[in-house]
Amino acid sequence: MHLAGKQLLKSELSSSYDKQHVHIVESIVKTKQGYRCVRCNNDDQQLFASFPCARCGRICTYCRKCITMGRCSECNPLVIWIGPTPSTSFSSPLQWNGQLSPAQQLASDEVCHAIDRNDSLLVWAVCGANNEYIS
Repeated sequence: MHLAGKQLLKSELSSSYDKQHVHIVESIVKTKQGYRCVRCNNDDQQLFASFPCARCGRICTYCRKCITMGRCSECNPLVIWIGPTPSTSFSSPLQWNGQLSPAQQLASDEVCHAIDRNDSLLVWAVCGANNEYIS
């Protein structure tokens, strides 16, 4: 169920996905006002552009608002998961037996305080860093 909860462009998938649990829809639809992107719901006509498409051989319109997630164009439909929701139960969620460094503990405390205050906070950190040394 690697597609659960996702909306992906058909061009991003291999041909081996579970076709009985997906719904395939146009990613760009024409409306009375012009175009609308189904993926990001953009309907600002200034954020649409057209190009000669090698995939379909026509002039295709695409959404510039969400292009960083892949080009959503008229001939590249969205594949939307409509199957069962996968189980998300974990035997021990959010548990860790390690020890934070002093700087990590300070950052963790500040995150907890920001959550308690319903405030925002930017944490600038290296993800996946490992403080353990191998001797």
